[in-house]
Amino acid sequence: MTYLLDSDVIIDHLRKKRRIQEIIGGLEPGDRLACSVISLAEVYSGMLPNEETLTHELLDSLIHITVTKEIAEKAAEIKRQLQKHGRAIGLIDCLIASTAILEHATLVTFNSKHYPTVHKKIP
Repeated sequence: MTYLLDSDVIIDHLRKKRRIQEIIGGLEPGDRLACSVISLAEVYSGMLPNEETLTHELLDSLIHITVTKEIAEKAAEIKRQLQKHGRAIGLIDCLIASTAILEHATLVTFNSKHYPTVHKKIP
């Protein structure tokens, strides 16, 4: 199983608020921890000076999923569908959602309301 970590989960882990292992439980052989390159940018932009080494170590240990044409198209579709139903979420969240959907990944986030189109998510 692939777990796609949202930036809020990564930041909480780095700041020792909630550990990734506590959220998803134990990893099974073959399980993968990943993040979108968008989450990389979000985490790096909010990184505190004393977190630099730990941040690089954690992010370097994850699989990085790039934004492909397919992911971008799916994100646009999600955004249009939600807008039709009077729900507005940001394009970044649509890109993360489409990444989880197209990668068949379980999204690990504390912002579940930002991802109404993702059915496999924790917590």
